Amino acid sequence: MMIQFLHRLVRKSLKSQGIASKSVSVSGTTMHYYEACPKNPRETLVLVHGLGTSASTWTHTLPDLSRDYHVIAPDLPGFGLSIPKDGFPVHTIDEYAAILEQFIEETVEGSFVLLGHSLGGWLTMKYALKHPQRVDHLILVNTAGVYFQGAEMLVDLFDIRSTKETNRLLDRIWKRYPWYFRFFTPFVFEDLVRRKVPQIVKAVQERDFVNADLPGLHLPVSVIWGMADRLLSPETLSILAERLPTRTIHTIEESGHVPQLEAPAEFLATVRKILSDRVL
Repeated sequence: MMIQFLHRLVRKSLKSQGIASKSVSVSGTTMHYYEACPKNPRETLVLVHGLGTSASTWTHTLPDLSRDYHVIAPDLPGFGLSIPKDGFPVHTIDEYAAILEQFIEETVEGSFVLLGHSLGGWLTMKYALKHPQRVDHLILVNTAGVYFQGAEMLVDLFDIRSTKETNRLLDRIWKRYPWYFRFFTPFVFEDLVRRKVPQIVKAVQERDFVNADLPGLHLPVSVIWGMADRLLSPETLSILAERLPTRTIHTIEESGHVPQLEAPAEFLATVRKILSDRVL
């Protein structure tokens, strides 16, 4: 299991930088998460990863933010080091949202800043709509969950059946998928299939999208968008800008769907600016 081995390497690296690897029981699953807290944290941040990835996606982000903030980053069930004992169930969006809600209830005290990438952004929007009193600020990074014309095509794109089709998917996600990652593509293909990512995408229903709910997000929202994203339509950004009552938009030109990995320095600077601009 090459990808699982890489997750463990990331955990070892983060632990060496003072970031704790913890677990908590949520909905019958032992959920793994990272946590770090300096002596006098400015705020608590909860970081939620996207589909097919894990808390490892914050490998460039956690060490820096943990110097000033109490940071918590879970692996959603079935991803990273959160492996259900009964295999890999295909959770619906609402089920993932309920799991995130329970995880926060178990691990986070008081109000906090909530940051979500892609699927994580979708789930964090659902959480913020349900618990606005707990979310001081919502940060959405190339978020999914907003319906755009042609969104149905994502089902076909994620219906991967070979390494070649996995490369095609990765090329849509990244602006420039690193050549040295190509060696791992067969393992990425194996991992995505094993974790039932194609079935999760296929299970999405029209009612899961949050377009109609966006005007109800009456809290500060910041959107970070990698402008070379070829996975999600630019229409998503336009809809967010139009319908969110209180929002700021931050763009990263030299990045695709995963700015935290493709442009980590600019991504981190953007997150820090958002946090420093907040009125506490």
